[in-house]
Amino acid sequence: MLPIVFGVLWLNHPYFYGIAVVSGILIIWMVRPRFHIDTEREIAASDAPLLFAELDSLRQAILVKGRMKVRLDASFNASALETRGLFGLIGSECILTLGVPLLLALSREQVLAVVAHEFGHFSRRHGRLGHWLYRTRIGWLTYAEQVRGSEVALDRAAAVYAEWFIPYFTQKSFAHSQRCEYEADADAAMAVGSAQFADALTRVAVFGRVWSDGFVRIQARLQEELIDPPADFYDRFVAALRSWPADELNDWLRQDQQHRTQSHDTHPALPDRLAAIGEEARFTGAEFESGSALLGSAWPALLTDFNEQWRVRNQWDWQFAHLRFIHVLRPLLNADSATVQSWSVAQRLARAKAVYETSPQDGVAELAALHADNLGNADVTLAYGLALLDSEELRGVSLLQEIATAYPTMRLPVYAALEKHFRCLDETEYKRWALQTETAVQRRWDSVELLNDDTLTQAVATSLPRPALQVIAEMAQRDQRVAKCWLLESHQPLATRASKHAADLTIHVLVLTVDPEKLEQNGSHAEAVQTAYWHGLKRLVEADEEVIVRTYYTTESLASWLAGRAELSASR
Repeated sequence: MLPIVFGVLWLNHPYFYGIAVVSGILIIWMVRPRFHIDTEREIAASDAPLLFAELDSLRQAILVKGRMKVRLDASFNASALETRGLFGLIGSECILTLGVPLLLALSREQVLAVVAHEFGHFSRRHGRLGHWLYRTRIGWLTYAEQVRGSEVALDRAAAVYAEWFIPYFTQKSFAHSQRCEYEADADAAMAVGSAQFADALTRVAVFGRVWSDGFVRIQARLQEELIDPPADFYDRFVAALRSWPADELNDWLRQDQQHRTQSHDTHPALPDRLAAIGEEARFTGAEFESGSALLGSAWPALLTDFNEQWRVRNQWDWQFAHLRFIHVLRPLLNADSATVQSWSVAQRLARAKAVYETSPQDGVAELAALHADNLGNADVTLAYGLALLDSEELRGVSLLQEIATAYPTMRLPVYAALEKHFRCLDETEYKRWALQTETAVQRRWDSVELLNDDTLTQAVATSLPRPALQVIAEMAQRDQRVAKCWLLESHQPLATRASKHAADLTIHVLVLTVDPEKLEQNGSHAEAVQTAYWHGLKRLVEADEEVIVRTYYTTESLASWLAGRAELSASR
């Protein structure tokens, strides 16, 4: 940039003026991206006068200026973002986003306490550096997510830039970002009272576990019974909150109270946040559904709309889970003990994993017995070790480390599990396994990239069992976007530090032809189809195997390597 400035000021040549204008716009655009917030629903002040009155009161107390919009989304969260105007510099607007699940789980007072924390990130009461760092990091995250699939070249370039910039910037700004969180907590405690804020923090932590862990189990049971998702999803969530066993809530709270802030955490741990405001965990039986208290008469219609949006958004995943239970899990779970004893080790392992999925305690016991009888079986050891780690059993660590050393294809699931396990326990170990996971992901990707028209010509018929094939075939048959599908299997070299071909990685290749007219009618696109079937197929294959999905439009020619391949059909 300095040569351009020199050219403009001293050489006075039109060439430098042109470059200066273009470069200035580009640099401003790159340094502080301007993005739009594409959430579910914007709330006008006329629709919720009480909410906006409460927000105005909080803003005055915390010294937050500027324009503000309020939106609702489907997350168990609240967030505040600042968007910039012309060139990302002129003008600003604060956008507060409240998650519908949060409005269902917290009382009116607790939601306002959470909002007070979010407003603290924009308060003029503190130094600007930490808050600028916070907003810049969040702004880049949001912007990169939005433009990643853009057809605009500059947007795609920004997304690539962000993939480098965000981790680097986050690493350099963690200390300031964590201090900013403590400052925002102090603002919230000042505005609503430290006891009320402590109550809100505790309730968010505990009921967040209901949302992310406990309610998922209820959904899984519903998926066993229903082919289509229910129309009253959020109402069922409130009912679950009201009746959730106190023992499990208290257990989750004890777990949270054992965590301490690590240098890689974007938010301080609950005990550290509470200690900073001089409070202890306060989990009270406060009222639910602050949405009705804050949004008044607009709330019932909003909740109905969000129920419908959730139903439509989760239709594919729900149907897939139902079909997987019907064809894969239920036959395994319903087998009597005499039949199970006659099965092969692979069949018994499949059953033990099915039991673990539906009843973790029983599943661990079944995996333990199977492991004791088959100590040399790598697949059994992997499944048992992962289950132990999920159950916070440290024995799983040594089992998984041994299996990863001996079997390169199992390294990615092992490293990812160890990274997750140590995240809140040991920062050194967490960083170690995070690096190992990153390396294992790259090596798998290198193997997948070996697939081309020449290597795919050598692909063989899939080795997946018939129940798994039935799930994919029926989903494709139900999916109006999909016209035909094929499922093949390839084996490609997997490299390690010691060898370029340490093992063969099994890669399942799903090929779909999609109808562009049906895509348009469904408001969908080919990438969405790929993503859905990729996640679905990953649930049907083993952890040490990989999946790719390729799509072709029905209006274009298929790849030559598909010639003569048998289609996957639900009737076969």
